[in-house]
Amino acid sequence: MKKGLQWKVLTIGIVLLLIGVSAVLYILLPANEVKQEVNVVTPTVPITQVLTKTYAQMKEEGLLEKIEIVDDQISPYENQALILEILRIRHRGLLEKLLEPGKSWNIKPQFYFISEIDGMKYISKDVGQQGRVNEVLFNTWDSMFEENKVMRTVTQEQDTAHVTLSIVEREKSGLLGLQTKDTEKDSLTVTYCFRTGRWTGDDYFGDSDGYGYYLGDTFEIWFNLYQPDYD
Repeated sequence: MKKGLQWKVLTIGIVLLLIGVSAVLYILLPANEVKQEVNVVTPTVPITQVLTKTYAQMKEEGLLEKIEIVDDQISPYENQALILEILRIRHRGLLEKLLEPGKSWNIKPQFYFISEIDGMKYISKDVGQQGRVNEVLFNTWDSMFEENKVMRTVTQEQDTAHVTLSIVEREKSGLLGLQTKDTEKDSLTVTYCFRTGRWTGDDYFGDSDGYGYYLGDTFEIWFNLYQPDYD
């Protein structure tokens, strides 16, 4: 019994000694550190230049030569198209009416918009239903929450599209005001770049009144342009 106990004590002592020696060697010997080189890629073109300019502007300024283009396809997974979104149209004459005596402000203006995207015209007042076309005009000072979308399919790999948006107001005419006439009040034209999703023209990124906003003589217009995205 005593001999067996001695062997157990000796075995435990050897194990503890080995553990102790391993711990001392781990602390004293320098660690074999493997240094991994981290490649820091510094963009050659500021990201703001890429996000705010059209393809033509980047080409003109020589920025494309500093960018590695992996795939130059515009719309490889979707049918290429352009969507014009009319977010809001506001008549600027309300304040003037509010300052006049009486309740002339209560007579709301009637208007509609005409858009043309690469030759395709859309007139918002002409609403087709059950084989008939009825006229539905905006009858308000502010068309907030009455958004409209117009989509135009284009040729695959087309670089740009030309967009024109006009606001037409229906006004009373004639001696007693019993007749009406449609008068174009404001109009804007922009060119959309499919490669960057930006546009230039009467509205552009960095202008004084904001991107996607046009301040006309009679109307204010909030709008957006974009193309279908596979993601």
